Amino acid sequence: MNIRNRRPLLVLALLLVALQVPCSLQADILTEVPIDGEYLRLEYIAGSGLLISYHVIDFAHTNGDTYAFGYRYNGSTVTSHDALLAMDAAGELQYGFSTGWGEPFTDNFSYLQDAGLQANYWSYSLGIYDALAEDVAWSMSPSGAGGQFLQDGSWHGWYNGFTPEYGSIDPSIPHGQAVPEPTSVLVAGMGVWFLLSWRLGRDRLFA
Repeated sequence: MNIRNRRPLLVLALLLVALQVPCSLQADILTEVPIDGEYLRLEYIAGSGLLISYHVIDFAHTNGDTYAFGYRYNGSTVTSHDALLAMDAAGELQYGFSTGWGEPFTDNFSYLQDAGLQANYWSYSLGIYDALAEDVAWSMSPSGAGGQFLQDGSWHGWYNGFTPEYGSIDPSIPHGQAVPEPTSVLVAGMGVWFLLSWRLGRDRLFA
């Protein structure tokens, strides 16, 4: 068998190698949670466990973006404060808080190039996901992060400001359109190459 006839086998070997290489070119995470015709986008997920909660930090008041993070955990006594601490330790999200109010009081957040204004305070909202509307209905939390226990699939939102009536402001939810992963595109392209190479070899064999 000459080199030309071995080409399909070489392509097949490369295809198998590509399947073993994890795709890490996408910086953020597109989940399978539909939001407004697209999908919830997470910056990263902290923690480990079978349960998950979603945390949205909106920097619109300081002309920044809005970001969402995931937190995985087990148990029924994990608080939103615990999740924020874990997400702070796991990545670029910075969570500032005070402890002189009986429970942790949220002072400020920063993430990448965005930072909140501590003097403006942060409103804290709890959300309920509506699958039909592909959106989250927010309401003001009755307690701070230290007094709010997580539930599987629960939503927690922060906005750097309040309404004139001192009510919470709903954070906007980051979302994006799913696109083929680079590995999937590579696999599809190599598959087409393999089939073309095999057909050309077959045609030359029986010509």
